[in-house]
Amino acid sequence: MDKKSRELKFILQTLNPFLHFSEPKEEVFTGLDEQKLIQILKKSKVFSKFSKKLDSQPNFAERFLSAYPKLKKLNEELKSRQISELNEFLKISKLLAREEVHLLLIKSAGEFPHESSNFDCLIEPDKLAICDRILRDEGYQELPITREPHKFLYRKIATPKNLPLHIHTRVEWEAAEFADAKKLRKRARPFINKETGALVPSIEDSILITVAHYFFEDHEIKVYDLLKLWELSREREPDWDYMFNEAAELGWSDAFALNLQLLNRMSACCFGRKAFPELDKPDISKQAQLALKTVTFDSLGKFNIPYGVSALFFLRKVFRNPHFSFYQKSRHVDYVLSDILRRRVIGYIEI
Repeated sequence: MDKKSRELKFILQTLNPFLHFSEPKEEVFTGLDEQKLIQILKKSKVFSKFSKKLDSQPNFAERFLSAYPKLKKLNEELKSRQISELNEFLKISKLLAREEVHLLLIKSAGEFPHESSNFDCLIEPDKLAICDRILRDEGYQELPITREPHKFLYRKIATPKNLPLHIHTRVEWEAAEFADAKKLRKRARPFINKETGALVPSIEDSILITVAHYFFEDHEIKVYDLLKLWELSREREPDWDYMFNEAAELGWSDAFALNLQLLNRMSACCFGRKAFPELDKPDISKQAQLALKTVTFDSLGKFNIPYGVSALFFLRKVFRNPHFSFYQKSRHVDYVLSDILRRRVIGYIEI
């Protein structure tokens, strides 16, 4: 971490959740590489959080943004798009709620927007036809080419880049389920208020989904993920026993324990303090201890998790599943091996 760029140091200093943000001295934020600032904010998915920090210090924001015109323009465009997307989402959500279809924003902690290329919404499987009809009536179109067994992508024909909706009927990655949909819905909270008709997961379920997604799907922890989980844990004291029990039922409690260690390590690297010191226990599996040594911090503020690490814990989860037949388990092995081969071919894998 001694090799952090000035740009990354400035962003981390601005976003540090353990310190009250105070206006930095001018020499701290002058002479930064504007393009690198923008790149880090985008890759770490913290543009929105950074923008909100600036909003809390309007005098500093004016001075800072006047020195970086491209960043200022992007910040204005971001805010405009967020307002538009929220209005569109609320319109769609209320229309669906009238038909008893309540969108559950599975990757949201309760704020909008969350930085994602798609807005992932869980619905009950028997409500898919109603959801499809209403979305089509509102000018959306499904993209069949991206369809997965339990996930459907909808884009608005007139403005395809605005509010792309991923409609899920299960919470799964790599064809393996990571949450009990009925339990998620039973424990869910209203999004903003009951009038919106939409829901977000409970604090505990949101933590579990966030960890499962970045570890098994993205293979990296972004600063956004770390801050999101820290903020969730500070809303109220989470029920960690519930989370460990849920992860154990779905066969990935060892991966969950490993990720709490990774989050503490990343928090110490970025902000000088552990996010979850009370959970910083050494009693993790030997595989997890070895995995800790392979994760690296990059210049864009991300912890990179080698694909082989995620694949190992994914296969452990699959083979622990008593409901999977030998054929289903072998299919998952084939998928992982073919994915490793594909990633090696395109130069996108580190074992």
